[in-house]
Amino acid sequence: MPNAPLVSLRRRNKQTEKIERTGVKFPLWRKKVDNSIFRDAGTTIPNWVCALWKFDRVFPGILNSKNPVTAVSVTFEGRSYKGRVVSTHPKVRANQVYRLYFEDELVSRLKESFLMSHMRDLESRLRDDTTDIESQIPFWEFLDIEFDHRTKTFNFVAHYKQLPTFPNLFKSLIGSPAIKRLEDEITHPGLFRIQKQDWRPRAMFETRRNHVAPFTAHIDSWFKASPISNSIDVAEVKVPTA
Repeated sequence: MPNAPLVSLRRRNKQTEKIERTGVKFPLWRKKVDNSIFRDAGTTIPNWVCALWKFDRVFPGILNSKNPVTAVSVTFEGRSYKGRVVSTHPKVRANQVYRLYFEDELVSRLKESFLMSHMRDLESRLRDDTTDIESQIPFWEFLDIEFDHRTKTFNFVAHYKQLPTFPNLFKSLIGSPAIKRLEDEITHPGLFRIQKQDWRPRAMFETRRNHVAPFTAHIDSWFKASPISNSIDVAEVKVPTA
């Protein structure tokens, strides 16, 4: 019995461990999520990773984005996206510099997946000072990147994510027009754009009755009078999120 408290403590501590992935098929780089993913839609790849992935054979020479050799695929959460691997050789660098770029739709998915890093990046961009935001709001998130050099496919896996302080609030905000407008104001001052948003089921209006009841009544009236009401069971409408 004297060892019982120690055993109990070990069991409790074990719950805080991050279980390592299994079934990794290709050479892997565990990248710390930083603002380059959100701001540049890409990332610079370290030299040791380029050697691991045999970039000198797969992407030989200096390559710009117009070269068809640079085309790659990027998979994340069951979906495939287009990407490019470009290379330059700055005079101040001893070796070539390789960068992976991917389409904006994937950037949006990564923002949703790494909510805390994205919010921290927005906080950094809103500040006037240039201090290191990571030292003031310290946490790390990690994106596992595998590369299959035979098919030129990158596999993205969100390995470690920081739990949001207010998960439902953050999840609602991340795709809202309000956040998108904020990003536009930071990136393109003075630019006005109508923000797109996903279609959502009409049932979501019921949870926001106090805010959109008149609009819901109008939709009901229109839908009942519409010829399409006999051909589909569920009406989908745009739900104001901000």
